[in-house]
Amino acid sequence: PVGGVIAAWAIAETALLAEGNEAFSDLAFSPDGTMLAVTHRVRGEHYDSDDIADRPPRKIESYFTKLNGEGFVVDRPRHVHIVPVDGSGPIRDVTPGAAECSSASWLPDNKRMVVSVNRFNSSYTVDAGIVSAQIEPDTTEVTPELLTDSTGVYTTPVVSPDGSQVLVLGFDDSTIVPQNVHLGLLDTDAAGPST
Repeated sequence: PVGGVIAAWAIAETALLAEGNEAFSDLAFSPDGTMLAVTHRVRGEHYDSDDIADRPPRKIESYFTKLNGEGFVVDRPRHVHIVPVDGSGPIRDVTPGAAECSSASWLPDNKRMVVSVNRFNSSYTVDAGIVSAQIEPDTTEVTPELLTDSTGVYTTPVVSPDGSQVLVLGFDDSTIVPQNVHLGLLDTDAAGPST
């Protein structure tokens, strides 16, 4: 079975930080170095049984359902998770819900991050949005504060050192395919401390 393990290395010891039933990717340290943000697919209830014959049928409500090499993704979206780098706490999903979130880049306050947000809408847009790393453990859905207008594709956000801007890769019109990817610079209005 496909799975993932995150481990931290020191000169003489290794600490297990998290385990999962899917691979981990998109690693990003918080500015203070105490937390690690990772991307991990979250399996829906369709995967409760290991026997494929016992699984209920999938409910597919969008055109974006499968990826080459990934299989069905409609019922196992990527989410951003955080875990303390010293192993003192469990891994936590900070982007629960139906949207697929990835490529976290921390803001300087160590409390929020900018992520790519794919809401699987009919126009195939991917937005950049701000999410909090300090959500309640029982939260079932998070709506990122969008920095883009849901008309283009904006991925791989990188936050500037002062947190005032975000560099993204993408393009403004998701209806034109193929097209060249460009660099974009977004203002976050988040240079000051968060409230």
